[in-house]
Amino acid sequence: MTRRIGVALVVGLVTGFVILGIGGRVAMRVTAYAITASPKMTVSGTLLVLGIGSVWGCVTAPFLILFEGVGPRTRQYAGLILGLVSLLLSVLVFALVGGFVGGIVAPPLFIVLGVALFTTLFLVYGVAVQALVTRWSPPPATSD
Repeated sequence: MTRRIGVALVVGLVTGFVILGIGGRVAMRVTAYAITASPKMTVSGTLLVLGIGSVWGCVTAPFLILFEGVGPRTRQYAGLILGLVSLLLSVLVFALVGGFVGGIVAPPLFIVLGVALFTTLFLVYGVAVQALVTRWSPPPATSD
């Protein structure tokens, strides 16, 4: 179990960097290009997104082990559950830290595109974490 948690932490760090960090930055650019002609992109902003993606991946990936332990039916969907829970937690943290209390003021295309891209990224992240943790660590013990 300890080895599986360690593998989940490392896998979460790497997949968080690649999928949530790099993928998140690309999703931000695509969304920005959809609503404006010249979005600004800074090195410090990119590094911040990469860092947040890495940390978020490392923090949330161990939840996979918790979701796998719920039952045999849940085990096959643990990656998708991880992706959805990670997305919901990130929205909650963003709302609390960012002080989000009112409605979002943005063009509808921006909102729809952002929700679609980031939901996809988080689901891909969860599935990737499950696949890599399953590949590189012993499977969880089954009681059935």
